[in-house]
Amino acid sequence: MLRSELGLRNQFYVCLAASIICQSGIWYVLLPETEWGTSSYVLIAISLLALLCLIGLGYCYYSARGTRRNFEKMRREQQAEMNAMIDEIQKVRRRLS
Repeated sequence: MLRSELGLRNQFYVCLAASIICQSGIWYVLLPETEWGTSSYVLIAISLLALLCLIGLGYCYYSARGTRRNFEKMRREQQAEMNAMIDEIQKVRRRLS
């Protein structure tokens, strides 16, 4: 689980950096144009689609991170319950001995 989270984190940050570089270049070229043609609309659509994909990738990463943290918390709680039961069993055995 941790390995997939690390992979998603690396992928998210690499895509974020690439997106910042590419998006700024695309919008730097598009904004000063007074006449937008078909290619400009295609670039805008692709740019917005890339932003949506980046948001989805970020959601996947943070969701995987939250799931892992919840799993580890649940595991710690179960271990604490198990230790408490073992202690209780040992107390009963000492009383019976």
